[in-house]
Amino acid sequence: MNREVNKYVNKLQKNDPTYLDMNTYVPKESENSVTNPLGEYFPPRRMDQTLYRINKYLNLGWEEK
Repeated sequence: MNREVNKYVNKLQKNDPTYLDMNTYVPKESENSVTNPLGEYFPPRRMDQTLYRINKYLNLGWEEK
């Protein structure tokens, strides 16, 4: 599955060279809530970073193997 995702991301990046340059997430403001800045979001770009986040939030104990 990871290879397919990498192929897809590479395809998107070929079509739009700035695809991976997006590094902030700004939520849409809703009418009834006060929005707080969430800070900068940096998506994981390497497998070890992705696994770290998966294990941090889901506690699955996945390894790169």
